[in-house]
Amino acid sequence: MLKPIKTTLTILCALLIFSCASFSVSAQAEIVLIKNESSPITVDGNIGEASWDSAFWESGMTDTGGLLEYSFLRLCWDNNYLYIAATIGHNTSLNQLSGTDGFYAELTFASEWTRSFGITCFNQPLYDGTDLRIKKAVRADVLNYFYDVELAYPFTSKIADGTAIQVRLLAKVTDQEGNVHTVPLGDYQTSLYHSEASMQAYLAAKTASAKAEASSKAATSAKSASSKSESGYSAASRDAASKAAASSKRAASASAGKSSGTKYAGAASHNTSDTSETTSQPEEAMQTTGVAESQAAAPVPEAMAQGAAKSPSRSFVAIIGIAAAAALLTPAILLIIKRPKAKPPHLPDEDTENPAAPAS
Repeated sequence: MLKPIKTTLTILCALLIFSCASFSVSAQAEIVLIKNESSPITVDGNIGEASWDSAFWESGMTDTGGLLEYSFLRLCWDNNYLYIAATIGHNTSLNQLSGTDGFYAELTFASEWTRSFGITCFNQPLYDGTDLRIKKAVRADVLNYFYDVELAYPFTSKIADGTAIQVRLLAKVTDQEGNVHTVPLGDYQTSLYHSEASMQAYLAAKTASAKAEASSKAATSAKSASSKSESGYSAASRDAASKAAASSKRAASASAGKSSGTKYAGAASHNTSDTSETTSQPEEAMQTTGVAESQAAAPVPEAMAQGAAKSPSRSFVAIIGIAAAAALLTPAILLIIKRPKAKPPHLPDEDTENPAAPAS
């Protein structure tokens, strides 16, 4: 029951994060500013000059709090300054301009440091009262419902093509209860170029550099993959050679063990035949004929025993031969054993040699 709920919550959180990320990206506009080559701009609060006609401009972001009715923003630059102009119109049904109302900018250079500066609608410095290099001017209407403002931030070094400056424009607005609100008007990621031609050259060089960097990374990745493949092949070859050597060694050991076992079996058969011959010697002294026949039959079992050590089939044949020989020789041996002993011919008769003594 809880698993579907957890899954649904996870999906909703992911969508919320994605929508927030999309909003943050879309809230910042990327614009290109070409250097102003017309007549210079005079910072006096008059934004009706011809120099502003070729500048970037747009209406500001909607004020959801209803404190402002409109805002118009302008940006341009020359070799000396970055110029910012704005027209801010307050909601006439809610409030008039106060001494804390004003317009200011936040500039972030190369994503490293930020500088804030501005001016109030009554021509008072906002955030940068000690920096006299910054030019600023304001003109408010007689009814104190809107004002025009001009700001100029000085460059301390020569601007190169592609210089990036983040520009955030904000207004401070006081409501009827005296609360001061900060209202964001615009957020721009600007890129500065000296001319259209220099911009095209810069972008082409940047594209070529990106392609070269991508090719270099691809070559490095391919080289790394090839090196890993070669090292893996070498390791596999070493493992295969090691396994082959171990297998050969085991085969040699098994062959040596088999040879020694065959020799040991042959020696054992010889020892067994010798023992049988030694055991049969007392019987030879008693029965010459039977022992002779037994000695004549003895080599056959020994040869069969040696053949049995070489092959299982030969051992089986040897066993059958031994059994057949035993069956044939057993009656003869029994007859020899049961035959009565013959008297030697040269011995005299017991009655003749030893006559019985006469009775006295």
